Amino acid sequence: MSNSDLLRLLIVDDEPLARQRLRDVLSTRADIIVVGDAEDGPSAVAAVSTHAPDVVLLDIQMPGMDGIRVAERLSDPSPIIIFVTAYDQHAIRAFEVHAVDYVLKPFEPERLFAALAHAQRMHARMDTTPERTPADWRAMLAELRATPPWLERVAIRLGDRIYYVRLTDVDWIEADGNYVRLHTGSKSHLLRRAIRQLTDELDPRQFARIHRSAIVNIERIAELRVQPDGDYLVVLSTGVRLKMLRKYKDGLP
Repeated sequence: MSNSDLLRLLIVDDEPLARQRLRDVLSTRADIIVVGDAEDGPSAVAAVSTHAPDVVLLDIQMPGMDGIRVAERLSDPSPIIIFVTAYDQHAIRAFEVHAVDYVLKPFEPERLFAALAHAQRMHARMDTTPERTPADWRAMLAELRATPPWLERVAIRLGDRIYYVRLTDVDWIEADGNYVRLHTGSKSHLLRRAIRQLTDELDPRQFARIHRSAIVNIERIAELRVQPDGDYLVVLSTGVRLKMLRKYKDGLP
């Protein structure tokens, strides 16, 4: 992999454990390099000038100068900003300073990777338009924000192992308490995620909620059968049959 293929990241967080957590998660990616970190606002601004990162993972609540003020001080063309914070009340202000995404702590690695995938798409477009103006840059951000960074894969923990499941391989998903169970052919994978949260993270063009406890991959639906009570029976290409409440019918194409 050439240096031009690497996404260069700067980590900004006033908590040493939080910075190390981000480094540990990012160390699993060969296409990402952490060029430095900073523990407060002034040092973050200086580090951006020194390292010229492609992306800044930026905390909001920091002493002296918060992450919003840091973002406001970065001149165009500034690095791509992803806020990583425990406080969701700052979300509107975050996007006013052109943050590409807003990842809430505690986060799962795949949520951060989804945000970075969004940043990578944006960075690739920036590389093809070196003469862009600040107005062009802001317009591009608005366009990219209109397409949410849907999950593409999830990390499954099994004992001391972590493995990944691509969402395109999932046939259907069922709620299992505070977890969801992903069904891929004859296998199933338990993921610590509430079904309501996962629903918001899935591409609605690929997945549809059919019941309060079930989501299906739309491409796996082979047939719908109307039931006497007005609900539906969903028959998947794998032969699995699932009940769909009539109120969810509009979620299907």
